[in-house]
Amino acid sequence: KIFTLPSEEGNQRHQEFMKDSSLGSYMLFVKEFCIDATSETGRLGRLLNHSRSAPNLKAWQLPNEKRVVMKAIQDIPAGTQLTWDYGEEDTEVLKELPWLKK
Repeated sequence: KIFTLPSEEGNQRHQEFMKDSSLGSYMLFVKEFCIDATSETGRLGRLLNHSRSAPNLKAWQLPNEKRVVMKAIQDIPAGTQLTWDYGEEDTEVLKELPWLKK
């Protein structure tokens, strides 16, 4: 199940998930809230991948809502991996997770 929760609680969960490398962590932090998509569900949004250099989707927060939508920023051929730039800019996070720079 995907959960929307306050960013502070999301940070706490993320720290717990990072202690167990078998879990993984699928957290999306958006200003004052966090979407925790770590658990498997029928929603396919958690399977969207990161690409800083060649994303084909862009994320937007819906005004006054705790929802994020993805929109294609170019034509995407069938069978193409869907990617978006996670937008991480925290230097400590990028140092710890260098793949976010790509």
